[in-house]
Amino acid sequence: MVIIKKLIYLIRSSIALIALTLMVGCGDSAKVSNEMAEMFSHKSLSMEQYADLANIPKSAQSNRLESFNIFEARSSIADNLLKSEFKGDLKITRQLVEAKSRIVLDAYFDSFMKGALSEEVVQEYYDNNKQAFSENEYRLSYYLVRVMKGENEEIPLSEMHKLYLNIKSGQEIQLGAYEANIVKGKIVLSSNNADPTVLNVLEGISEGGVAPPVRTKLGVQVFKVEAINTNLLPINQVRSKIEYRLKEQLIDREYRRLLSEISN
Repeated sequence: MVIIKKLIYLIRSSIALIALTLMVGCGDSAKVSNEMAEMFSHKSLSMEQYADLANIPKSAQSNRLESFNIFEARSSIADNLLKSEFKGDLKITRQLVEAKSRIVLDAYFDSFMKGALSEEVVQEYYDNNKQAFSENEYRLSYYLVRVMKGENEEIPLSEMHKLYLNIKSGQEIQLGAYEANIVKGKIVLSSNNADPTVLNVLEGISEGGVAPPVRTKLGVQVFKVEAINTNLLPINQVRSKIEYRLKEQLIDREYRRLLSEISN
């Protein structure tokens, strides 16, 4: 997720910097500022267009006119400053280019995702990745030695490893003198919400198998898998996860396509 976000940022920045480089190549820095002023001019919007885009109802005509006048005044001041106070200021120019890129690309991808993220696409992803949307219910027997905070773990780990080898070999369980320290029990865990440390040690263990000793919040434990039931989660329960994953993939792919177009 973090890698994809960084990639998107780099691609977006590349698009902005390419545009900036092309404009700088056309002339000096003063010309760039003038071109920026024209590019972001407010003059192409009428009062009616601005008010409609700002969602000001037609019945509030005075509010529509007042808002447009404020918009025009602010825009005119900004245009004038860009041509005078900030004439030749490439820092401002760069910020404007990046702001334009962000706004345009965000609008483009909002529209793009509406068409790309169809019900058929979501269903296909679900059908092709059912294992990722399944949860295992583990029925386990366990042996536990509690370890107090600051206590040396070497002895309990050593003793539980002996127990693990004993169970794994199929021999009769011999707890020996350490039996008084061992708690036995049964538990049902779901892969959807169990301790990740326990799930990691259970990975790849089939029914009847035993996992090596693991340090958990309770102490040192050895788990024997009595049964595993696999349940496929319904699509409505995982839809948000599917859409999130698909958005990342589709946006990343489309960014690359857009970048290849301006690079060719």
